Amino acid sequence: MWDQVGQLYAYHGDVPVEVRLLKLTEEVGEVADAFIGMHGLNGRKGVCRTRDDLLAELADAVSQPMDLRSSWRTVPV
Repeated sequence: MWDQVGQLYAYHGDVPVEVRLLKLTEEVGEVADAFIGMHGLNGRKGVCRTRDDLLAELADAVSQPMDLRSSWRTVPV
């Protein structure tokens, strides 16, 4: 698993840790949006997302802390 995380870290290159942290919060927001859409909790949109959409957003959100952890290995404490 950490090999794939290392590849993700290499793909993002020199993106600062602060930006990676913001990306994590963005992904968590997308999970919330998918959940709301799946259950039709937005009266204006109704049901507009599927379980697969939610699972895909969860996968994205889970990968972000691992990428963030990889980037912290290179940041001096």
